[in-house]
Amino acid sequence: MLLAMLLAVLGIGSSPLTAQAEELTNAITDISIWDVGGVEMPKDAAGTTKLVKNANYRFEVGFDLSQYDGKLGDGDTFTFTIPEPITAPNGSFDLVDKELGLAFATATTVSNGTGKGATVTVALKNSEEYFQKKGGSQVQGVKGKFYIPFNVPELLDRHVVDYREDETQGKLSHTISVIEPPVRDFTYLIGNENFTKAGGGISYAPWQSAILDKSGEHRHPWAVRVNTNQSTYESISINDSIPADSSPMQYIPETLEILAGYYDSRTLQIADSPQKLEVGKDYTVEYNSSYTSMIINILNPSTRMAKNGKPAAYRIMYSTTSPEDGTTVVNEASMTGDNQPVAVGRKENSEKLVARVDRPSKVTTGGSIELEVGYRISLYKVDSETNNRLSGATFAITTPTGRTESVTTNEQGVAQSKVYSEDEIKAGTFTIVETKAPLGYVLDNTPIEVKVTASGIVRTIKNTREKLSIPVRKVWEDANNQDGKRPESVTIQLLANGEEVDDKTLTLSAENDWQADFENLNKYDDQGQAIAYTIREVGSLNGYQSRITGNKTDGFTVTNSYSPEMIDVTVQKKWEDSDNQDGKRPNEITVHLLANGEQVDSHTIQAATDGNWTTTFTNKPKYANGQVIRYTVEEVAVKDYTTKIDDFTIVNSYTPKEISYQVTKKWADSGNQDGKRPSSITVQLYKSVAGSEPVAITGKTLTLTAADQTDTDIWVGSFTDLPQFEKGQEISYSVREDDATLAMLAEIGYVAKVDGQVITNSHTPEMIRLTGTKVWDDGNNQDGKRPTNIVVVVKDGQGTEVDRITVTPDEKGQWSFTSKELPKYANGKAISYSVEEIVTAEYSASITADGTHYTITNSYTPQKTSIKGSKVWNDGNNQDGIRPTSITVHLFANGVDTGKTATASEATGWHYSFDDVDQYKDGQLIQYTVTEDAVPGYTTQIDGTLITNSHVPKEDPKKPGEPKEPKDSKDPKTPKEPKADTPSSQAPLPAMTKKVLPKTNSTTSLGLIVVGMTLLAGISFYLMKKKGK
Repeated sequence: MLLAMLLAVLGIGSSPLTAQAEELTNAITDISIWDVGGVEMPKDAAGTTKLVKNANYRFEVGFDLSQYDGKLGDGDTFTFTIPEPITAPNGSFDLVDKELGLAFATATTVSNGTGKGATVTVALKNSEEYFQKKGGSQVQGVKGKFYIPFNVPELLDRHVVDYREDETQGKLSHTISVIEPPVRDFTYLIGNENFTKAGGGISYAPWQSAILDKSGEHRHPWAVRVNTNQSTYESISINDSIPADSSPMQYIPETLEILAGYYDSRTLQIADSPQKLEVGKDYTVEYNSSYTSMIINILNPSTRMAKNGKPAAYRIMYSTTSPEDGTTVVNEASMTGDNQPVAVGRKENSEKLVARVDRPSKVTTGGSIELEVGYRISLYKVDSETNNRLSGATFAITTPTGRTESVTTNEQGVAQSKVYSEDEIKAGTFTIVETKAPLGYVLDNTPIEVKVTASGIVRTIKNTREKLSIPVRKVWEDANNQDGKRPESVTIQLLANGEEVDDKTLTLSAENDWQADFENLNKYDDQGQAIAYTIREVGSLNGYQSRITGNKTDGFTVTNSYSPEMIDVTVQKKWEDSDNQDGKRPNEITVHLLANGEQVDSHTIQAATDGNWTTTFTNKPKYANGQVIRYTVEEVAVKDYTTKIDDFTIVNSYTPKEISYQVTKKWADSGNQDGKRPSSITVQLYKSVAGSEPVAITGKTLTLTAADQTDTDIWVGSFTDLPQFEKGQEISYSVREDDATLAMLAEIGYVAKVDGQVITNSHTPEMIRLTGTKVWDDGNNQDGKRPTNIVVVVKDGQGTEVDRITVTPDEKGQWSFTSKELPKYANGKAISYSVEEIVTAEYSASITADGTHYTITNSYTPQKTSIKGSKVWNDGNNQDGIRPTSITVHLFANGVDTGKTATASEATGWHYSFDDVDQYKDGQLIQYTVTEDAVPGYTTQIDGTLITNSHVPKEDPKKPGEPKEPKDSKDPKTPKEPKADTPSSQAPLPAMTKKVLPKTNSTTSLGLIVVGMTLLAGISFYLMKKKGK
């Protein structure tokens, strides 16, 4: 086998692995152009390769480093220069020997820009590791290929691309023309085409198939256009297969998809939101065992219309696995419509019944091992059932000239002939005969004749495993099924090397005379080892013993043995009499055993130490005449009890006497006045037997609620179905409330008392007293209006008077009150009390509350009055000019100076007043009087509020003893006869009338003082005048 990339470790001597890295020249042997689908671009008659502007292509670059045999080492490099006007992107990838899983070189592309070309540098590496895996001491015969993506960004016409001659072995060049992308119209193709196959170019698309139990990185995606021209068919069937001249591949079932619609004339794709068909509903698919052929049936095609109004066309899409080795894969399809073969086309290809597409399985990215298939025969050996490749198959290949060579498939299941010459392949037919099959497979020595071409020939040859059959026989040793236990069938499981073989079981029965064969079994496993087959019987046969003898060659015998079955009949006695509470149960009973109605045994049963009543009739035959014996039991009647027999359980029933125990709940809480009565209470039932201390009966509680009331304060309930006796003794019942209820009642203020069957819960309603304080805001009763008592009325929340209190002051003059005891609640709700006062005349009242304490404030504003008065001057109209400009008047209340003063002056018209003064004190009218500050030279007389000041004008001092007749005064200020000032319009208060005003010494003494002082002043003036003379 020749490899496109071959790293052979051959020869003897040392390798310069550690020598200085070298630049290798003239390494490139060939350069070709491929499309991205893995197809080499063709050349026209003039040798020109036509490309599309900006479309993606790949250079396939072959290299051969044989000239450096024994001199190669890590770091050695060679280059491939891509010239203008080509664009190649930056990138890097490893060149991998897939057989070893080893990267032996790295290719790095450095772009020069759009249309500027690029440089690819390939650097060798991992030489030492390669030696460890391959053996040897030097590297030689290194060949390979790698792929570089590129595009051409401009239009060209027969442009010559020359490659550097120092990098290539000989002159290499391409002539290219670059055109605009063509505008396509597939109208004619669609109208002519019945069906065809398309696609198949290798694609990097990692996949995993649970059905194949395989996975891979590359696949071949295919498509089949079906009924492209939208003809009408009642049935459509597609037979798709991978022929023998294809490199091995399989359908990946999970990728199958079918679309229905019509084809677009521009894109040749199903247009306008195609319908995706559902398997089982719209189509069926059937694969062969190796998944190398499939038949697809389109269901009801005549009723499935496309959106253009015609019967639907279809596009079947799926992927196959890929050899990834550069060989060719082939896919074929044929179509039948209405059970008749359909040609590929109506006009063109009208005689062609099979659509066939072949594609190279060439990975056109990176670098990898590929088979060199040109001028040689490439053989693949695969398992006919799994399509897995097989090693160790040997073939004899005979050339047309009679020369024979022998080739054997390797671990990859591939064998290749030598490369033939041009003359040899033109000589005629080559014959291939299998001479040795892989271990465990049947040799197929049928001659295969082929013609070899320049591109070589590929054949995939299938082998069938060696098979064997194993007979299995069932033998029964059961006295001809005496007990009737033999099953209708048994299942035998096949085991291979101790492991169960899936879907390999036999069903043995009387219909196949209890024998059958495991057929079509592989004789050897995948490693060529003989498989050790055994069997086992599935499940267990009741009462049978199983024994297996024999081997895979002679067959196996399964013998089942059975002994008549004996049984024990256990009788259980149950008493339904409440544990003999009435004391009626006997000490023993008698039971008879009957077989098919005939008595065969009797037992007496007594209570065991654990209290159970049982007996067992042992070692009784289960069958008679192949039929199961029907055993039954009977009991000698028990007094006062009824008997019921269920199978072998005898139930004796006696209904103990039962009573009811009534409980009465009484509430002594004034009709739940405070609302504290709970909504329910729980009563615990107690029992006492033969004078024992009462004990609570578990689970015997009674809940009483208002729903059980016979009237407002009585609840009644009953414990029913209570046993009257226990172990023959009469039960004495009693009750009390359970602990939780008692705790709850205590918390809310209830006291419980039990008297026989009556439980009384008492609660004293909560009482309160309202208190209050009387506050008088009346100037300490200065007007004497305050009453000697008041009346306070207490009302409940409904406005009903509940108390009336007469309030009087205590010995300290404090007014307070306390109501009688009043209930705090009514109907379970706190009563909102209020107080009112029977209003006292001339007083206003306000009431404030602080909880149950009230403050009643009575307000009265004391009456006020004004005291007005006038000043009269009797002084010869101020003849002597000594009248003051103003005088000050003092106000006295009941003879006590009030501290209030008023001023009278000429500006006030010699009037004065005291305003807003109290009218009463201690309930009596106040007697107001006035005084004035002494006025020198004047005597004062007060009559009520009229104050008169008198002054006698002085005589001529020259003749004091001889008064002369007065001359007519020329003084314009000579006063007229004085007039008393008119008092204010307010009627004078009674206390201020002249006849009741007290005449104190204040005015008289002041007048005498004034007269005396005036006399003294006159005498002094006279003496001074006399002395002066």
